[in-house]
Amino acid sequence: MDMAKLAAATVSNQVVRKKRKRKETEEADQAESIEDVADDDHNAEDTHPTATTTTTIPTKSHDGGNKPKRTPKKPTLKRQDSSQVTECAIPWPEHFTRLSNTHRALNLVFTFCCTRKHLATTFETIKSAVESHTKRDLQIIDIAEIKTLISQAVFFAYVDESKLQVNLLGEDKSFRSKGSKIGGLPPLDSVGREDEVLHEDEFREVLLFEFIDGDLKRQVQHAKTGEPTKATQKLRQEDLKMPVYSQKQMLNLIEKRNAKFTSAINKFINDCVEEKLDPMLTLQERVREHVPKPTDFAKEQEQRQRQINLPSSIPSERKTIPEIIAEIKTQSWDEARIIFTNPDMLHITILPQEDLWRTFLKNLKYVVVDELHVYNGLFGSHVAFIMRRLRRICAAIGNRHVKFISCSATVANPEEHMKTIFGVDEVKLTDFDGSPSGRKEFVCWNTPFKDPKDPTSGRGDAMAEAARLFCQLILRERMTLDKSSGFYHCADRFRPQPSRFVAIRDTEEDHFAIVNTTGGRNEVLEELEASRAFFTIYEGGIFLHQGHSYMVASFLPERMMATVYRVNVDWTTQQRDFTDIDPCELEAVRRLPSTALNRTSPSRAFYGTIKIKQNVFGFFKLDKRRRILDAVEVDNPPIILFSKGMWLDVPRSALEILNGRRLNVAAAIHAAEHAVLSLMPNYVVSMPGDMKTECKVAVKEFAKKESSRKRPARLTFYDAKGGASGSGISTKAFEFVDVLLKQAAERVSACHCTEGCLECCCDELCRQANVVMSKAGAEVVLRSLLGWDIDVDNLPWGPDEEEGAGSRAGIETVVPAQEVKARPGQSVRYIDGDVVEIKVEEVES
Repeated sequence: MDMAKLAAATVSNQVVRKKRKRKETEEADQAESIEDVADDDHNAEDTHPTATTTTTIPTKSHDGGNKPKRTPKKPTLKRQDSSQVTECAIPWPEHFTRLSNTHRALNLVFTFCCTRKHLATTFETIKSAVESHTKRDLQIIDIAEIKTLISQAVFFAYVDESKLQVNLLGEDKSFRSKGSKIGGLPPLDSVGREDEVLHEDEFREVLLFEFIDGDLKRQVQHAKTGEPTKATQKLRQEDLKMPVYSQKQMLNLIEKRNAKFTSAINKFINDCVEEKLDPMLTLQERVREHVPKPTDFAKEQEQRQRQINLPSSIPSERKTIPEIIAEIKTQSWDEARIIFTNPDMLHITILPQEDLWRTFLKNLKYVVVDELHVYNGLFGSHVAFIMRRLRRICAAIGNRHVKFISCSATVANPEEHMKTIFGVDEVKLTDFDGSPSGRKEFVCWNTPFKDPKDPTSGRGDAMAEAARLFCQLILRERMTLDKSSGFYHCADRFRPQPSRFVAIRDTEEDHFAIVNTTGGRNEVLEELEASRAFFTIYEGGIFLHQGHSYMVASFLPERMMATVYRVNVDWTTQQRDFTDIDPCELEAVRRLPSTALNRTSPSRAFYGTIKIKQNVFGFFKLDKRRRILDAVEVDNPPIILFSKGMWLDVPRSALEILNGRRLNVAAAIHAAEHAVLSLMPNYVVSMPGDMKTECKVAVKEFAKKESSRKRPARLTFYDAKGGASGSGISTKAFEFVDVLLKQAAERVSACHCTEGCLECCCDELCRQANVVMSKAGAEVVLRSLLGWDIDVDNLPWGPDEEEGAGSRAGIETVVPAQEVKARPGQSVRYIDGDVVEIKVEEVES
């Protein structure tokens, strides 16, 4: 960044009403534009800003827009209007005038640096630019005084330099070379265990300055004009490019902050006058607590040693094993009559070791299960088998009088569901609540404003605020359980990862090992499910484990592992990916039966092995406020998984109709898939996500350049769980495919929406946010599969080539589907109504 241009600029404390011509959003043009506005008011600085400054702060309701907006309803709670500037009772002292000029210079430099997020605004980085602008030295005490006046709007403290490093991965991947430092860590051959003594020269702190009262809104480059415009898609759907910012947005933010600081000075002086205090002496007293101080490394090291030190000696007198067992048997919990447990405990501990629990099981009278509706889908099937095992074991040891009690408030068929879960025939339903109930009050809580005195600054992040509240509760010991109070704790034999021994909630067989190579340790941090690997482990990405950050050094899908090393950074990564779902082996074919029009559908449904290829082509580096720091392209090896599923090939006649009406083929297929998928629970009880389809990615389908990724015109559905053998849900869907298609077509036709909604062809769980959707196209696809007539004249026209953003711009991403064959020597079932014919695929000579 050209700091010399910034040094010559000064920002006015008056709002600029002048219309500006559009220019290219290059860095030099931005700097020159800001300087032009600043120079108009440079001479006015000689007559220092007095107490009569009344700058107007741009807000959402006063931004120069042309469209009138509705007057909002007057809120019950009053709050200060952020567009009003506090007036001052006396002229400013000279020190406050200099402080205001320093703030304006800091504001200008910081705002311009925000357009390049990879540039950390440390004190040393911005010092020279601010000094050239104010014509005097910039001291730490100057920024501390600014923070004293607007403490909620400024961050000024020492931070670990390694947390600000963004470019940890070089083009030559030199981070893996011996002797290099990574993220504040020493070279790999000198990194010891985390409990070893660390040296002070391995860490360096820098003084970081930031405005935290609001950020520049992410904008993208307009496709036609090239000007910055509002982003209309989520970050995951955007191109892998850095965001851009308009000159108008930058100027508005600068003027807004200047006006807020003017009001802060006026309020501070007014308070001092009212309390008969000297403003200068009062500021000097209050600034002490805002002067940043570097970390006392010796004190930190002493606390670290105190936490990791082992006992000085091992106790020599210990009880014998028989004495310990006898002591355990005398404890009250060993004679408990009520046990709180879960299906996992029954599955992995109690039932396999029934001889140790025989006394308890013989006397078992009641099994109480809360929230019965939770046990649904695949997990519910596992629990149903566990309950049958419990009843069978109890009956084998003479206990045939076990009663089951459960409750649920959100199940439509409680009697039938309870019979299914527990395998009992007699169920008594109580659906009237006779218990007393007191008055209930519901509180809707909203996150606080980033700047409590400025509602236009926006509200804070909900997740960050929830984490902060959780930490407050922990510090107040609201979640602390005293071990001496008799509560149950995890057995040592299950630590550190008890869930790895339980398979009833996750039926995936494939797992990736995450290996920590920091300091040559080569220890397994955890095992990750294959379905989560593609968006969690990719080269250059940040992997989070127990609150610590690790960078992925290499990803080896053929060896089912990834190597990571510890880094100390303050940013995370978000992947950009796409998934190809393709059938690879045919096992069964079902001819769709005749329709109500007494015509046989020419289409067929297929069932077999599905190949899932997951590709990560890049990622964004994001700071803790979700701002983009960098955009990185990667060549990550794909993750290939296999499952079972069914598919239907879209007829060529449907493709011709869609192309003739300029309807996006990919959007039509995507909408038809979700319309069928939403009806799956009608025929098999399943949880959302148990069965998935291929969601179309907007970046790929709406691309402006020719792509080698051509997708077949096919509706594909596959089991998301169960590994290569599947879970059986797609098998049931294949059995009722004709009814599913019919109901989906009728549902789409009967819906009154125009572009698709959650009632017909959209899905709230769609990974691509239902961006690529066409309701009219979905109706064409479904009716053509059923052999129904299609009224082409009543179909809407798609966007023109100049107007639309779809494939009609010249890029075709969907091609006719090719036939999928069975593996040589494998038998294939051909189903036509009630007739089943089995054929064996011939082996090629």
